[in-house]
Amino acid sequence: MRLYQRLFSVLVVVFFCGCGNAVILVEEHKPRAVIVVPEGTPPAVEPIESTDTDPALKSGPRTEAQIKQGLSNENQWYTATVNSVGVAAMELQNYIEKATGSRLAIRTEDGLTKDEVSMGKLFVGPCKETVAFIDVSQIQPEGFVIKTKGNCIYIVGGDKTKAGMQVDGTLNGAYEFLKKYVGVRWLMPGELGEVVPKSESLKVGEIDVKVEPLLWQRRIRDCHAHAEYGEVANILKSWDIPMSRWEKFFDAQTTNAWFRHHRLGARVELKYTHSNMGVLGQVSREVS
Repeated sequence: MRLYQRLFSVLVVVFFCGCGNAVILVEEHKPRAVIVVPEGTPPAVEPIESTDTDPALKSGPRTEAQIKQGLSNENQWYTATVNSVGVAAMELQNYIEKATGSRLAIRTEDGLTKDEVSMGKLFVGPCKETVAFIDVSQIQPEGFVIKTKGNCIYIVGGDKTKAGMQVDGTLNGAYEFLKKYVGVRWLMPGELGEVVPKSESLKVGEIDVKVEPLLWQRRIRDCHAHAEYGEVANILKSWDIPMSRWEKFFDAQTTNAWFRHHRLGARVELKYTHSNMGVLGQVSREVS
C-alpha cells in the first residue's frame, strides 16, 4: 500500500511540474501568447508566392494541346517560398486558430504592445532574442530548431544555402510544430484531406528539437506540369467529369501547398533526365 502511495505522489509531482513548465498559447479559446517575427519581415499574403518560375503552374485551365502534350518538365514541383519566416508565422496563426478558435496576433519584436510584453511568445525566424539563445549558424539549410525557454517557444531554421538559394528551414519547423504539438495532418491535397483536432486550449511542454533533412533533394513530380496531366484528363473524361471541376479542387496551388506541408523541397538544384543501364554501366567502369 505504501508503495502505491509513493508512486502516486511521484506521478502527481511529475504532472504538476510538467504543467508548470508549459507554455500556454491558448486557454479556453482565449489567446495567451503572441507570434513574434524579426524586424523587416514582410507579411505573407495568399496565394503564397513560390520561387518556382514556371508560369504554367500559375495559369488557368489548359488548352487541349497542352493537355495532350504535357507541359515543360522544368520547375514542375514545389521548391521554396519567397518568404519562409512570414509564411511560417501565417501558417501557425491560421492552424492554431482552426484548432482552438483563437487567433494569435503577429508582431515584430519592436512592435509588441504593453499587454503583449507579459504574454507568452512564439518566436518565428531569426529574431534578436532567438539568435541570442540559439546558434542559427549551426543549422543546416532546410533544417530547424524548436526550443522552449520560460514562457517562450523558438522556431528557427536555415532559410538560405551558402550559394544564396532560398529554402524553407523555418517554415519546415512550423509544420513540424503543427504536426507534433497541435496534431495537424495533411492526408491529401485540399481541405478534404486536412485534419485539425479541435481544442479549447493549447499548452506545450518543454521542447528541445533539432531536425536536418538527410536527403538534399526531396521532390515529387506534379502532374500539372507534365504529360501525366493528359492521363488525368482522359480518366475524368471517361467518368464524365469536366476537367474544370477537378481543377477547382486540385489546382496547382492546392497541390503545391500539400508538397509544402510535407517539406518536399531541396537545398540543391540537380539537373538530370532518364538514362539506361548501359550508359550507367559505362560511367561506372570509367569511374572505377
